[in-house]
Amino acid sequence: MKITVMSAYFEPEITPYTHLIADLCRDWASYGAEVTVITGMASRGLDEATRQEYLNRTDEYLTPNIRVRRIGPKSKEPSQLWARGLRYLYQTHVQYKTARDTDTDVYFIGSTPPFLGVLGTWLKKKAPTLYTLHDIFPDSLINTGRFKEDSLIIRLGRRMEQFTYQQNSHIHTISEDFKEILVSRGVPENKISLVYNWIDEQVVVPIEKKDNILISRYGIDPSKYIVTHCGNIGHSQNLEMVVDIAAELEKELPDLEFIIIGDGGTKSDLERYVQDKGAGNVRILPFQPYEDIAHVMSLGDVSLVCSKRNVGTSSFPSKTWSIMSAARPVISSFDLNSELCTIINRANSGLCSDAEDKQGLKNDLLTLYNDRPRAAELGQNGRQYIEKNLTRKAATKQYYDIFTALVQAEGHQAAGRVAEHSKGISS
Repeated sequence: MKITVMSAYFEPEITPYTHLIADLCRDWASYGAEVTVITGMASRGLDEATRQEYLNRTDEYLTPNIRVRRIGPKSKEPSQLWARGLRYLYQTHVQYKTARDTDTDVYFIGSTPPFLGVLGTWLKKKAPTLYTLHDIFPDSLINTGRFKEDSLIIRLGRRMEQFTYQQNSHIHTISEDFKEILVSRGVPENKISLVYNWIDEQVVVPIEKKDNILISRYGIDPSKYIVTHCGNIGHSQNLEMVVDIAAELEKELPDLEFIIIGDGGTKSDLERYVQDKGAGNVRILPFQPYEDIAHVMSLGDVSLVCSKRNVGTSSFPSKTWSIMSAARPVISSFDLNSELCTIINRANSGLCSDAEDKQGLKNDLLTLYNDRPRAAELGQNGRQYIEKNLTRKAATKQYYDIFTALVQAEGHQAAGRVAEHSKGISS
């Protein structure tokens, strides 16, 4: 089987999803597939030397069965939303032209940027398309609080959303909440497959502080009680509330330190906010290489998953699995009626307070700060849940089975068209 992957980002770029795409490609290749990745020029989360190196690696084979084609703008990705949107639009155009000319049996199309999903209209004339939905657009824009339902960009987004759902051959999503939203918007249930994101439990393993390379890399005091937030720093994460809590607790608990590891569109704003609040117990570190992910996710005594209100139905922070795989308790400030909180409670792997409930989040932090044995137990529960339910091999095989079904269905349809055509000739 020949699989063409269309993704905005790919390794060595550092985003919440690039390691998932890389896992998929490697596992599909191990099942015998020939995989072609069509992506942008490497930029996100890289130092300048690495970015420059990859400007010359526009067409390479990672393995005999995995080809990566990097195309599009060579400049750094802009931070302004409008400029990034224009870049995405151009990037989508050049990705389409390359994908159209690629020999393939099936297309795997990412949902970032949302323009990519529209391409299924034309690409499915050549081969079936599987659109993978990690964020529901434009709901994700509304949930940041920056756009209203009646704004022009949201109205256009709604049309793009419906067009994407209608035109792609099949849709994959990562949560039951997402699936319910799709069905409520008219997508037939038999056109949707649910496969949770996973974590490679053999890569993300618990690491003791004394063995954690980030301790020496950044001069972190291992005797501190460390609260981490790892991942995107954007409008929906509500990290200002975390900084407020840190500032309130700084004098009361001098051994408490908050470490935010990541990048994103509002990182510079958050850095200024930390300075303005005088929160000396908050540090912001850059994204780390994926090979260090076990150290990243094991750094904290507890780790946070935070968002603004009403984000829970249109966003599913899969970094939660990484926290659990590292045997660290999850402290969630997220919509209580979300699937995320349901799973955390089912796994007994952490504590949940409602989104934007600052006192609730603060209380949960203090609860585990004062009860270290319970925190350790929650962390171990999370690790066990991952091992039983969310392993890499099980998830990537489910995707491959979806591809197989799509290709077989396309073959049957093509045979049917040929039969009907032959019948018309004979008559």
